[in-house]
Amino acid sequence: ALDSMARALQERETEQAQAAETTVRSLHEKETLLREIHHRVKNNLQLILSLVRLQEVHQDGPPGADFPARVENRVRAMALVHEMLYESADLGGVDLAGYIPRLAQAVVRASSPAGGVRLSVEAVPARLVLDRAVPFALLLNELLTNACKHSLRPGQTCDLRVELIRDGADLVLSVADSGPGLCQDFDPGQCPSLGLRLVVSLSEQLGGGLSWKNRAGAVFLVRFPGG
Repeated sequence: ALDSMARALQERETEQAQAAETTVRSLHEKETLLREIHHRVKNNLQLILSLVRLQEVHQDGPPGADFPARVENRVRAMALVHEMLYESADLGGVDLAGYIPRLAQAVVRASSPAGGVRLSVEAVPARLVLDRAVPFALLLNELLTNACKHSLRPGQTCDLRVELIRDGADLVLSVADSGPGLCQDFDPGQCPSLGLRLVVSLSEQLGGGLSWKNRAGAVFLVRFPGG
């Protein structure tokens, strides 16, 4: 009986030691992640300044009336990434299935306060680490803002559909509107506005590519590795 009690006590001490080791390891991992996030936040603040300067450079003359709104939308997109990261139990990535509808709703509210845009969103579960979540956020923000700007007409309504699907090892983001569509020789890389030129650059930053077509309005597709 004494031997049995000793073994039970030893097993309990072993379990407690293992639990303590797991807790310490988890704390160290979280501390490392938080330090990394802090570093990324500083980088993202620098990115915000760069975006503001780029927007100023691409203005024809003094900043237009939409200048503050464009900057605010980009900052909101990045801030939401960090907000969702802090809300998550997993600090290692952002859940796109939760992120996409929240950002889409925020952009639509800002772009169409009277409710002229009918939004629908479908997104498969997928996670992106912070380094990839930020360019994705900015890219999605630009596509949403562009769709609201060019498809919505005064006194009318339009449809905006956002989808994220898996295709093999890739993720494919689709942003489609019911507006007038794209001109025949459309090329986002040659657009005078900053937004779509940013989309091209951010697509490449994700390791993917941008395509577009007309289908009862404009459709933009971004395919990128899902890992």
